[in-house]
Formats: sequence, structure tokens, C-alpha cells
Amino acid sequence: MQNLVKIIFYAIFDLFLKNGHHLKLILIIMKKSLVILCIVFLALQSNQSRSQSFRATLPDTIKYGEAIQGSALSCWINNYVTNLTDSAIIFDLVRVQDDIATPGWTSSFCFVTCQIPEIDSIRVSLAAHDSVNMAVHFIITDIPDSGTILMKIKNALNPSEVIYQRFYGISQMASGIYSSGFTPSSSGIFPSPVRSGSIFNIQLSNMKTTNDAVLKIYSVYGNQVSKGPHLNPGINQLNCNLASGIYFYTVSADELQFYSGKLIVVE
Repeated sequence: MQNLVKIIFYAIFDLFLKNGHHLKLILIIMKKSLVILCIVFLALQSNQSRSQSFRATLPDTIKYGEAIQGSALSCWINNYVTNLTDSAIIFDLVRVQDDIATPGWTSSFCFVTCQIPEIDSIRVSLAAHDSVNMAVHFIITDIPDSGTILMKIKNALNPSEVIYQRFYGISQMASGIYSSGFTPSSSGIFPSPVRSGSIFNIQLSNMKTTNDAVLKIYSVYGNQVSKGPHLNPGINQLNCNLASGIYFYTVSADELQFYSGKLIVVE
């Protein structure tokens, strides 16, 4: 843009030196040139604003994991949508395609708040220059399989600004190396996602100890947000007093951690 202004300026200046007696003609040319420059400048500004309204950085789109009943394969690490403007943007987030063929598999997503699997679309506002983590969850069974969903992120006030992104979840047969004489638990949380303020169940099986197991819950930043109560083999009922979001939990007994997983909480 600056180079274009320089070229026009030098051309007009050279014309003035060579034809100073035609001052009226030069002024007309200058006026038209300024009009053209204004039109070009406005067009460039318009295109720039359209292309920079928001940015979606979604590197985590494929998640592998063990086929454990009720667990979740979650795509969320470093997945952010950022408002690049000086004012709030209203977003439409839509699950366009939910290709989950395996019976018992479901999917859900989080954007500002986490949604239950039955919700396909939401409309939310993102403040100026704010960022929000976007997460997609595949709630799986103990049957190894795969699933995919297609998400759409759209500026509700400018539908031409839209991004499509596909996510994949792939479960495999459980495998691993464990301490001698210790069998991994086939624990699971249900229902999943868990509603904030409701009661949920955590089932512990194959426990090789008679002592109570301890449940610890952590935020996505690694901070412990809850501990206990003590759990027993079988089904345990717990109150969910956590805010909407993604959490990780561990279950341990006799100083041995024998299960860990994700806990998804929705409003």
C-alpha cells in the first residue's frame, strides 16, 4: 500500500515539473488519484477485518485410547478459538455430523460450557480478545472401535466466517504392564457426562485389596480440586459438586494407583 502511494506521488510530482502551466489538469488528476487510493484502502481494510475476526487453532483432532466402558477419548489439548477483534463475537457451534456406529458410543463437546450428548448446537458470546478451549469427547464402551464427528464454528453475525473441523476417536484393546499380582481395575463412571449438582456412579472391580480406595480429582491444569470420600469395591454413589468442565481423576489404595481417567461435567 505504501509503495503504491509513493508511485502515484512521484508520478504526480513529475507531471507537475514538466507541465506546471497545466495546474488545473494536475489538480483533477490528483483528486481522482486520491479517490482511487481511498477505495483501495477501504477494500483492503474490509478484507483484512473479515479474515482476522477470529482464529481457530485446533491441533488435537485424533485421540487413541483403551476400550474401557464409560471412559472418554477427548480431543482438547491446545485447542483454542480466539476473538481477534475489539468487540464481542457471537459464535454458532454446531455438530454437523455425528458418525458413531458402535452401540453405546456417544459424543459431546465443550465450548465455554460442556454440553450433554443430545445437544448438537449452541450459540455463545466470546468477549473481545478472549480465548476459549474447545473440546470434543467420545464416550466409549469396552468394544474397540472408532468414531468421527464434524464440527462447525461460525460467526453468527457474519456467516461467511466459518470453519469446519473433523475429530476422530479410536479405541483399542486394553494392554499394559502392571505390578506383580495386581490386576487393573475395569472401573467406569456413569452416566457420562456428569451433571453438576447431581449424583453419579463410579464402579470399581478387580480390586486386589480390602482397604478403601481413595478418589482424587484434578483440574486440567493439574491442581487437585477434590479428594475422597473413600470408595469400596462395586458401585459407589457420589455427589458432583464441580463446575462444568473437564477433570482427571485417580483411584488408589495401599499407595498404588490402579485407575485413572477423565471426568466430564456439564451444567
